[in-house]
Amino acid sequence: MTFSLSFEKKAISTLELDYIKVQIRPEQLKLINELSNLISREIEVPILVLKGTIWRALKEWQNRNNKAISEIIKMSKAQKIMAVKQVFNLGKDYMKDLLCSPKKEGETLVDIIYEKSFKYYIEYLNRINQ
Repeated sequence: MTFSLSFEKKAISTLELDYIKVQIRPEQLKLINELSNLISREIEVPILVLKGTIWRALKEWQNRNNKAISEIIKMSKAQKIMAVKQVFNLGKDYMKDLLCSPKKEGETLVDIIYEKSFKYYIEYLNRINQ
């Protein structure tokens, strides 16, 4: 089931352009594509917007932690989960900032969808660590 939310058009255009400019390693791109597809099955938002919010969240995490995203790979499993959860929370906040209407219901829906996506990441992490 897909829910229709309204997002700010100018912000969406900016995110799409930001994403097009980003260089990402193939394995990161694959995971971003999978997560974007997962989210887009739940809400109507352009894929490039989702990828743009992920990129922006990754960039913000790097700035806040003074570390490159590539360093997450070297972290313990618990540290990876905490770092990626921070990235997800940043992405979720960016997505909420884009919402026009219905604001409250949309924010709740975004919370639920991002939690589902984070669960998917945990399952992914468990699969690659076996």
